Amino acid sequence: MKFRAAVLHKQKAPLVIEEIQIVDPQPGDVLIRLHASGLCHTDLEVIQGSLPYPLPIVLGHEGAGVVEAVGDGVSLVSPGDHVICSWNPNCGHCFYCEREQPILCEVFTDTYRKGHLMDNTSRLTVNNSKL
Repeated sequence: MKFRAAVLHKQKAPLVIEEIQIVDPQPGDVLIRLHASGLCHTDLEVIQGSLPYPLPIVLGHEGAGVVEAVGDGVSLVSPGDHVICSWNPNCGHCFYCEREQPILCEVFTDTYRKGHLMDNTSRLTVNNSKL
């Protein structure tokens, strides 16, 4: 599937609207067609360079939309459901997740500034390069 997104290639530079390719949902994934997304202060810090992050990056980690497709094992949502996105995925099994504090998830905290998902992969490519 292809979509258009604002991509930051260099800090303190303008975002570039590009066509991005995303793979089909993997087990546990939910593909959401976003109807709205925003940039928050964290995104601005990445743009300004005060928050180091691997580039290029698609910014805007808070949004709302409709479930387009789900990967194997997903049972809480179905295609057509209206959803909001959490900026902070969680593993559900670490010290904090088991104590109902998923905002402090150790797995997410260890991976989010590396520029990939919690399974150490990316689902996105731009111009045949991983994003």
